[in-house]
Amino acid sequence: MSEGIAWIGAHHHTPPSAVPGMLGGISLTLARGVETDEFLINLGADLDELAARTPCRELRAPAGQPGRPSPQLNRAMYGTCGEWTYVLEDWGMATWATDYQGKVESMVPCEGEEILCLTANRFSLRP
Repeated sequence: MSEGIAWIGAHHHTPPSAVPGMLGGISLTLARGVETDEFLINLGADLDELAARTPCRELRAPAGQPGRPSPQLNRAMYGTCGEWTYVLEDWGMATWATDYQGKVESMVPCEGEEILCLTANRFSLRP
């Protein structure tokens, strides 16, 4: 195994309550050649949360709703590394893959854009 790289899906079949943190439902989406905020907005990012740029470790409750659960079905962490924007999600599949397969036009990469999506796609109906 390469230095600093570890398998993140080791707990794919572990019940969520058994181990804290993100487990086997993790999806990773990488994008290059598209502006970060535009990509995140296309994925459904909340504009107020995006504008606040609050680091994940500082989040205690959804923005504007202290002590109340978020109405969103899933939440994601994002960041950048060099030319790449990355999005980590923990709800069973990647939002980009869901929308791309659903033929949402904003998810189709344009010329000069690269998208790499790694997802377990737990909800796929294919055999």
